[in-house]
Amino acid sequence: MLKFETTALRVVYMPGQHPEARFQSEYQQTFEVWKDVWKKYFETLPEPKPFSSDSFTRQDEVVGIFYKDKCVGAACARWFDANLIDCGHDSYFRIWGPQELKQLKAHGSMICIPSSLTVHRDFRRDKCEFDIGRLIMSLTCKRMLASPHTDVLALTTRNAKGVNDVFYSLGGIPLRTEIVNFHAQDLVDLVAVYRKNVRLPEDVSFRSVLERVWEARSVAAQDRVYKTLDSTHSRAA
Repeated sequence: MLKFETTALRVVYMPGQHPEARFQSEYQQTFEVWKDVWKKYFETLPEPKPFSSDSFTRQDEVVGIFYKDKCVGAACARWFDANLIDCGHDSYFRIWGPQELKQLKAHGSMICIPSSLTVHRDFRRDKCEFDIGRLIMSLTCKRMLASPHTDVLALTTRNAKGVNDVFYSLGGIPLRTEIVNFHAQDLVDLVAVYRKNVRLPEDVSFRSVLERVWEARSVAAQDRVYKTLDSTHSRAA
């Protein structure tokens, strides 16, 4: 079991692509850990699925968890305003029915979609005395609370990994349980975490780590390597 120094943990929030130069190393490390885990997962499915890097780069935000100088965990998030576009047409919600989508929007239309919870193979619960996955999930709730316009987290949880149980402990509400996911391999729950229901962990030792890591978080801006059309060029003659 890996002896773990929780004071050596840090978290970095970055855009899905084009992070500012000083965070490029963290961005690349986060991508590599994410790629290593999910590429292997797609290859082991009953019907192997091609791996696509844009599942990472198209996200609004990615987060990297670092232990000393090594990325040990990652997650992605994007935001969806259900007042603008019917979320029933979004690929993420393909197994969500009309009733679950109605419940999801019960307290507001701005939905955060966390995905790709990732823990480095050498830092999983059977090898590490600190639960990196639980930290990532708790930070997901902290991130929602820090975004005043986010009403709910929409989660499709991998039950075999216990993701559903952790989010229930954080205040999640089951909208539908034990559905075969669209990879037809394992069971998932459809879970909503409304901001008004969030319950952060109460155990003192874990909560102190969560709060310290959150307060010391780094946030990378996006470098726009492309230019928008000049408004004068888009006007009709």
